[in-house]
Amino acid sequence: MSLNEHKSRRSVLRGLTSLPLLAGAGGVLSACGASVQPTPDVELDGRSLPADVRETGSINAFRASQGLGAIEPDATLQRIAALHAQDMQRMGQMSHRGSDGSTLKMRLQRQGYRFRNAVENVGWSDRGMDHVIDMWIDSPGHRRNMLLKSGEEYGLAGSGVYWALVVAEPR
Repeated sequence: MSLNEHKSRRSVLRGLTSLPLLAGAGGVLSACGASVQPTPDVELDGRSLPADVRETGSINAFRASQGLGAIEPDATLQRIAALHAQDMQRMGQMSHRGSDGSTLKMRLQRQGYRFRNAVENVGWSDRGMDHVIDMWIDSPGHRRNMLLKSGEEYGLAGSGVYWALVVAEPR
């Protein structure tokens, strides 16, 4: 992506003033939480990461360094993250709102995931998952979501340059 394309993308994202954003070299982030309704079901495109890949180590190593226990990968949360990452890619924008106006709560309910608390990080990076996780760690809102004390399960997925992480406390 050229510098002008990146600047143009950042200009579009500045319009999302109600969301906390962090822009960095090669990426942009947004965080939200929900004690929190839906995006259309889509086919997974293969960029969804299997639950046992290295992000478990990255996220859980970070949590451990902060005195917290590990969170476990969950297939439903993985699907929710993958579908939202793909939706953001189709829209060509990073957002906590799905193309149909859905929120995290709506996406969780649509997939039948029962929860007490849930948070979501979304990010844009042309430098991959490790870069997105590093940016989330360096951002207070994203960091707080990754360190959700009541969090027990998570799903993490990317589609193109868009990434979504959902951390939840199941009911």
